[in-house]
Amino acid sequence: MTLASQPALSTAELLEDSRDKGSALGILMAVVLANAASVAEFSWRDFVLPEVDSLWTIAGVLVAACGMALRLWAIRSLGRYFTSSVSFVEGQRVKTAGPYRYVRHPSYTGSLATVVGTAMALGSALGLILVGAIVVPAYLYRIRVEEQHLIGRLGDEYTRYCDSTPALLPSLRRIQNSV
Repeated sequence: MTLASQPALSTAELLEDSRDKGSALGILMAVVLANAASVAEFSWRDFVLPEVDSLWTIAGVLVAACGMALRLWAIRSLGRYFTSSVSFVEGQRVKTAGPYRYVRHPSYTGSLATVVGTAMALGSALGLILVGAIVVPAYLYRIRVEEQHLIGRLGDEYTRYCDSTPALLPSLRRIQNSV
């Protein structure tokens, strides 16, 4: 699901864009590995489908659906300024509305929730372990690379945004103040 929501990204962009520093390829490989492990673990079980009434399965589907919705909201909120690679579009400003009011990287938060939800829905402990072991570090690396680039392009305005807005998980105070 995360990959399906990814705007077009060419192989050349994955391998040659020096601004990206391999972060897109790292995320792609980590997500594919975690999802493949979840599906493999699920398929090796004695049953064909998870129990529909399983709270774990239902929770996983809800987490994945909410993650995908958040990712799509983030992409739509940025509009033409959303890119798959670390880049800067002329006219781009710091976005502080929509999901960007709560976290700096809602698209990544949504992707992570989707991968976690998929592993949960499939009942895959291995998938959840891999999310923590490789997917989260891949996204944290991407965030470092991307934020260095954005600070270089947007300067103090982006630095202030970083100081006031969490990277991936919203603070309860921020949510409470917006209600």
